[in-house]
Amino acid sequence: MGLLSLVGALLGSAATADAQHNHGAAPSGAPATTAPRPADKADEERGRVIQLSITDDGFQPAVIVARKGERIRLVLVRHTKDMCTDMFTLDEFLVWRRLPLGKQVTETFVTSRVGEFPIECLPGKKTGVFRVEE
Repeated sequence: MGLLSLVGALLGSAATADAQHNHGAAPSGAPATTAPRPADKADEERGRVIQLSITDDGFQPAVIVARKGERIRLVLVRHTKDMCTDMFTLDEFLVWRRLPLGKQVTETFVTSRVGEFPIECLPGKKTGVFRVEE
């Protein structure tokens, strides 16, 4: 091994050790990166996840707040046998879904306007509020 190869190998192992010591952070002196990781971009495209449980006490949480233009991934799980809860509606955003007992159902949509919209288990039976703010 030549002198240049030996120096290169030593510098490479020092940078690796420095990165491991800093728990994967960039070695000291290296520029920090602000570019989002690929997973961050994919998560953004899929939307903000909101978990919504349907129980004997109604929707949990009973009030959901989002921003106008935000992509929402609503994850619904029905935990009650109450027949009212076998259908979920959020009319303003064209969301109508059957909710099988104990099964996870996901609906993705974009909040297109500001206001307070009823979350219903059957049309006309309001059990929660979906609030969209500027």
